[in-house]
Amino acid sequence: ILERDRPVFKIVFHNEVNLFIRYNNYKEYSYFVIFSPNPDDQMHFDNYDDIWDVKTRPHHFHVRGMQSVVDSPMSGEPNHDIPLLLEYILTSFKKPQLSIV
Repeated sequence: ILERDRPVFKIVFHNEVNLFIRYNNYKEYSYFVIFSPNPDDQMHFDNYDDIWDVKTRPHHFHVRGMQSVVDSPMSGEPNHDIPLLLEYILTSFKKPQLSIV
């Protein structure tokens, strides 16, 4: 799905997991994965803001189920990033996730 005012590519996996991929004209990107309606059940790679104290700054990774940000292996280059992103998603499918009650 492409939105005219904010272009985004949305992929819905068979298990209702949603992946949103966005690039803009300012060399910014976002890869956002929503695993369930629970607001903590998501992970997000991006370089939109430069406020996080990580070695890979401005590239950073919002960890699934946590309120933390860590170094990101992403670069904003689709040929490099998409295989890594898919591996993260597949690995997340296989890992049991902590329940947040």
